[in-house]
Amino acid sequence: MSNKKDNLCVLPWNHLFVTNTGDASFPCCSSQYSLGRNEKSDSVLKLSGGGLLKELSESKKNLREAFLKGEEPKICSGCYEKDREGIWSYRKTSNDLFPKTYDELKNKSLDLASPMKLEFIDLRLGNLCNLACRMCDAGSSRLLIDDYREYLGDENFGKELEGINWFSDRGFYKNLVENGKDIKIINMAGGEPFLIEESWEFLEMLIDRGFAKNIELRYNTNLTIIPEKAKKLWPKFKGVVLFLSIDGIDDVYEYIRYPAKWTKIEKNLEYLEDNFEDLNITAANIQMTVQAYNIANIPELTKYLQKFEKISKVPLINLLETPNELSFKSLPIDYRKEVAKKLKIFLMDIFDLKGLQKIDTYEDFLRNTTYLVEELLNEATFQDSQYQEFIRITEFFDNKRKQKLSDVLNL
Repeated sequence: MSNKKDNLCVLPWNHLFVTNTGDASFPCCSSQYSLGRNEKSDSVLKLSGGGLLKELSESKKNLREAFLKGEEPKICSGCYEKDREGIWSYRKTSNDLFPKTYDELKNKSLDLASPMKLEFIDLRLGNLCNLACRMCDAGSSRLLIDDYREYLGDENFGKELEGINWFSDRGFYKNLVENGKDIKIINMAGGEPFLIEESWEFLEMLIDRGFAKNIELRYNTNLTIIPEKAKKLWPKFKGVVLFLSIDGIDDVYEYIRYPAKWTKIEKNLEYLEDNFEDLNITAANIQMTVQAYNIANIPELTKYLQKFEKISKVPLINLLETPNELSFKSLPIDYRKEVAKKLKIFLMDIFDLKGLQKIDTYEDFLRNTTYLVEELLNEATFQDSQYQEFIRITEFFDNKRKQKLSDVLNL
């Protein structure tokens, strides 16, 4: 059993997470399991009707109890596994984001019956997206529904995903604002959050109530668009943190994030760099979802980022977890050894890149890249059946999109 001070997480006391489908029964985005309550009582439609804070506190009661007993709840196993592997977990990140709440939890000022203090809101705004990325799923991009119907040979696949529109419910946002006096961070992802008109109306509501100046906005965006409203609304908030989903450069980027064009992304990156202060951006991080298609492109992306002064010069490494067949572990061992050698050389050369040691995420980047090298060389993780599935799904999308794996990967 873990020491109580080591197992704790602030999220059951201060957090609302809503999935792409409008389900509010999961404790956070890192958990693979819901809290076990029924969909009807935990939908955003229910939360739109009032009683938000009471509903959230009640739904997390069992999870709170487990933490207070010093247990590691199974529902949170993903974070504890990362902790043990030396990878920074969402649990630790959340505790760092809310140090006062974390101290109150450690000092037992917060308990099982403490009312929910809604400091952190994380909204996955449906599956409306303008991209159909290779590693994505139809729950995050409705553009993939027809592709997967064909790939799986199932004409009924994704019917429940076609009409997701909970994010259009203005009553939901109104209820958040009514309970918004303690909000410190709002994270919005998708789909593509910049496409959701109601999310901009939500910001206007927060501004009108006088809450905006205390709130940090966070976005996970593919950066294919930058709405004009950003320049008007973002400066009203405490700050804006961007997580830019960019998985490589040039052909590698376009191969993964279809049908986006790298030239457009370069243009938008330059716009952010030139308008950083005007947009009230406090940080812009490149989030690289490392997978079979791009693990060899880490050096190229990192070297490209050295041209920027305000956008982070090192990518945040996000390991692809599903689908399994697109993991870098699906690649043949001989190729993995070649990539590991390339990354080792890169890790030695990176010390010559000026100013990286001063970047907050530099140590994490080194640690995560070193971990990738170790896993690339771990032959026990290779399964031929997984490799065959990798080839099958890759050839399917290559044929659909008139692309070639050989343009980005030389197996």
